[in-house]
Amino acid sequence: MTVDPTTDARSVIVLVDFDGTITEQDIGIELLERFSTTDWRRIEERFDAGEVSIEQNMQEQFSNVPQDAPELIEYAGTVASIRPGWDEFVRFASDTGLKLAVVSGGLDFYVSALLPPADPPLDVHCLRAEYTPEGWKVWSPPGEEVGGEPTEYKQAIVRRYRREYEQVWFIGNGVSDRGAAQVADRVWAVEPLLAYCRQLGIPATPFETFHDVRADVESLLRRSVPASD
Repeated sequence: MTVDPTTDARSVIVLVDFDGTITEQDIGIELLERFSTTDWRRIEERFDAGEVSIEQNMQEQFSNVPQDAPELIEYAGTVASIRPGWDEFVRFASDTGLKLAVVSGGLDFYVSALLPPADPPLDVHCLRAEYTPEGWKVWSPPGEEVGGEPTEYKQAIVRRYRREYEQVWFIGNGVSDRGAAQVADRVWAVEPLLAYCRQLGIPATPFETFHDVRADVESLLRRSVPASD
């Protein structure tokens, strides 16, 4: 969609995926690779095919992970790296009045542990998880429960924020980001989301770092500043 050149930063919200977007690795997959006691890829194939929701996918996958949160967080900290430019992008957004929020299909215990602190704190939407004597239990946050389609979780959040903001911009990378990309006003993407957007004709800007995204966003918002006489 075309961005209105008079857009003010305060009328825009930017939603950012976590796994593989803010982090350079998909942390959920890194944990499954290391700790899963079953063939988690077989479960993932059902999600990729649209047969189960992201909540069902994560529940089934992590039900086969016997370790509790502290051990998983410790390991995640050894493999996770934040995509360059994230801290600077967050500060830029704060300075310009641009709202940022994290929209993740990952689990809250590792998202909260790995997401760098921000001032003011970012709104974070992700799946909830608790380690119980019966193993991991995964569920959607209250008020964010959606149907079975894997695209619906983030797509629903985009649509909800559109009630508050004139434009919703989205940054992502994976299968769970497809629905959000379909309904967002502007998209930045890395693979495999980038290829999906190109296949469907969804305008999407490729990026490598958040320095790239910041430069794009800054140029877009600069259009809203009247030229000096």
